[in-house]
Amino acid sequence: MKQPMAATILVVEDEPAIQELVRVNLESSPRAAIEWATKIQDGALRRAQTVRAGRSWRARDPDALGA
Repeated sequence: MKQPMAATILVVEDEPAIQELVRVNLESSPRAAIEWATKIQDGALRRAQTVRAGRSWRARDPDALGA
């Protein structure tokens, strides 16, 4: 099983790299995807990626999203 990247271990300041971390974590760890999305500097892109990750999380585990 592929392990999700831990948002607390890496320091990434490159916007495209952060977007890629959001993308690769969408299926395996939506929580990590949301954590990475919050680090995007561009407000509109940050919101879009956070919503995208939230939708992925809700589809995967509806009960956990509200916790």
